[in-house]
Amino acid sequence: MSCYFDIAAGDNATAADVALVGRALDAAFDNDPFQLSSGFFDAVPGPPLPSLWDSWQDGGWGGVDRTLVRHIAALVGLPYVLAVIVTATAGLAAAVVVLWTATPPAVRRAASSSHE
Repeated sequence: MSCYFDIAAGDNATAADVALVGRALDAAFDNDPFQLSSGFFDAVPGPPLPSLWDSWQDGGWGGVDRTLVRHIAALVGLPYVLAVIVTATAGLAAAVVVLWTATPPAVRRAASSSHE
């Protein structure tokens, strides 16, 4: 981690102090924060996910529940994110059209009472 920092010795600091700060940074950050472990838009690393049938055989409903959660978490990827955005946009647009074209109940009551 210390390779990302230019550690300069301040007043009354020695080269040993600079080295100590570098080692402290390396100890504080055990992983490189600039290296993504799996990436947001990449597939989840690791062994393939078990099928629902295998999960049922291994743990009953609990196994199926755990596997469904893992399958849902594994869906996070660029195609999935785009599909969610497009679906949400289409749903919002449909709701706006329905609300915009709907006749309010008060207007319907007034129109029906004027015909009587």
